[in-house]
Order: sequence, then structure tokens, then C-alpha cells
Amino acid sequence: MKRIAIVIGCDFPKNHPNHLPGVGNDFYEVQKYLRSDFGGGWLSSEVITLGYPTKAGLSNAMRSAEYADLVWVY
Repeated sequence: MKRIAIVIGCDFPKNHPNHLPGVGNDFYEVQKYLRSDFGGGWLSSEVITLGYPTKAGLSNAMRSAEYADLVWVY
């Protein structure tokens, strides 16, 4: 079974009014969880991380997941 997880983390700078504290921590913790035994033991090759993604980066990630049996996006 082919599976792909796409983890996206994007936040505004700390001095911006729309800044959300914790985004960076969540971005790291979700990856850590997925790779743990409890989270499914995902391989590094199965987890695509996008910090501050571009349109091209998102398109590439979606193409990577096109033929996967399981796709998980966070």
C-alpha cells in the first residue's frame, strides 16, 4: 500500500496581527507523531513537509500523492 502524508505549516511573522502561536510547534509535532509507532510508523519518504509552501510546492506534493492508496493532509 502506498501512503503519503502532506504536512503544511505556514504562519505570519510574530509581529503580524494574524500570527498564530504554536504553528511551528504543531508542524514539528505532527511529523514526529506520524513517524512514531503510535502514529503509524510513517517513513520519512512517505511524509512531505511544506513550510511556507509555494503554489509549485503544493502542486508537486499533490502530484506525488496522485497514485497513493492513502493520502493524509494536515
